[in-house]
Parts: sequence; C-alpha cells; structure tokens
Amino acid sequence: MIRGGWLTRSSCCWLCGTLGVAAYLNLKAGASLGTGVIPDDAPHEARERDYFFVLGFWAWGCLCGYGALAIARARRCPPAVAVGGALVLLVGNWRTADRTREPGATAARTVALALLESVPLEGVLFVSGDNDSYPLWYAQEVEHVRRDVVLVTLPLLPADWYARELARRTGWRWSDDEPVPGTALRNEQRAALIARAARGVGRSIAASPTLTARERSLLGGDWVLRGPVYLSRSAGVGRVERASIDTGAARRLDGRRPASSTGGPALPDDVTATMLELLRCPRLGLTPPASPALRDSLEVKCNLR
Repeated sequence: MIRGGWLTRSSCCWLCGTLGVAAYLNLKAGASLGTGVIPDDAPHEARERDYFFVLGFWAWGCLCGYGALAIARARRCPPAVAVGGALVLLVGNWRTADRTREPGATAARTVALALLESVPLEGVLFVSGDNDSYPLWYAQEVEHVRRDVVLVTLPLLPADWYARELARRTGWRWSDDEPVPGTALRNEQRAALIARAARGVGRSIAASPTLTARERSLLGGDWVLRGPVYLSRSAGVGRVERASIDTGAARRLDGRRPASSTGGPALPDDVTATMLELLRCPRLGLTPPASPALRDSLEVKCNLR
C-alpha cells in the first residue's frame, strides 16, 4: 500500500507538473521543442520555460530512480548499479548546464559592471527584465559597485509593492492617476512618471540597450548611445526617434572588448551570447563593418532604431 500510494502520488505530481502546467498556463512550444514537427512560423515561447516544470522534473527523477532500483533488485544487482545509472545521466548532461567556463562564468558580472560604470553619478538606469536586472542587483548588493545608481525594472512596475518600494527608497512621488500620452500599459505609465520625478530632482536618465526605442521615448528624448547605455539629454517624451551615437565614448571603450561568446556548448537558450552582444553596441559609433547586413543586425540588437 505504501509503495503503491507513493507511486501514485509521484505519477500525479509528474503529470500535473508537466502536461498540467502546460495546459493551465496555455504554454506554446519552447525554443527547442517541436523541431521538425511544428512549423517554423508557429508561435513559440521566447525561451525554454523550464523553471515552470521544476516539480515535474523532481517527480520524474524520483520515478526514474525508483525504477532503476527496482530493476537492479529484480536482476539481483547491488543498489550501486542503480546509482551508477543516475550518474551516467548526470555526467552526460553536465557540459550542457556547466557555467563554470568562459564566457559564461563571468558574462553576467562583465555586463553588469559595464552598464553601471556608464551611468552618470546618481543616475537612474531603466532595465527590461531578469537578464539585465539580476546581474546589476548582484553587483550593487554583493560587490557594492555604483550603489548610487537607482535601478528600475520595467516588467516589475505593474506590481504595487515594487512601485511603493521605489518610492520609499528614493523619496520620489508621483500620481498613478496621471495619464501619460502614448502609454498603453501600467508599467509604461509608471516608468514615464518615475523618469519625470527623477528628472525633477536632477537625476540623469539612462536606459539599458535591451529597451526598445519606443520604451525609451516614454522616458525622455534626445537619446545618445554613450558606451553600452543610452542617456537622455532632454525631457521630451513620446516621440520615437533614432538615437545618436557618442563616437568619442565608443573609441574609449573599443579597447575593452567583451570576451568571445564562442567556445562553449551551443545552448537552445544561450543568454550569455545575447547579453555579451550588448557590449558591442558602442562599436556602432566606429567604422561600420564591411557588410551592411552586419551593421544592420547590430543596430537591431542594440535597439538603436
């Protein structure tokens, strides 16, 4: 009874944590799922949402371990054989998940320091999500780098607790009832109001290159790419325009090129290569690459237009 009940609960956990999660959240196929089966133009998730399936992974691991032990006992093999089978899977997948080698080992810290060091003293840096938030939080809270910079993560702004915490830490005040032309979402409205409040007390407004040109237009105007971040030079809001490039800053940074994103295993969701590409953005101010297609690709990745 105990054995049967355990298997039943583990199986239910596995089904609910995999197919159940996909159905409940209406998930589309991931970046690497359905290759050769699902049409290339079919909607996919932006990345592998593996963290949604943690309980399913745990349950599947328990079932596999139990099955390996049951087979070992049925064939009268020592339990170490079952453990050895699990180790084969672990060793076989180790290189795929290994982040101890370059460039993955230091990519997050490299990008965080480059972004923070490019923001003016006591400036406000708007970022677009987890990829450019967590490394910056680490740099500020653990290594105490540029703690004068106020970080604002746009996707968190719809949460009232996050807006209240920003107001508490900075002392800035704004009214959520005040309309902002050109905004369609709550996070866009709050971002524009926070940028206005920060500018009112003399703070510089900067934006991560991961923000789109439209998102930048709601925070300020007359944007210039200075190093790996965009800086606003005016309070004009709402007009989407191509940013200019500080070529002098680009030349000063050209000698500090990021580590190569090659050399490690190719991952379906390799954020390392994506984030390191941001550090190439200053090179837009230098001699254009020989191929116009390469320059066009770099401009799009840096959201210059």
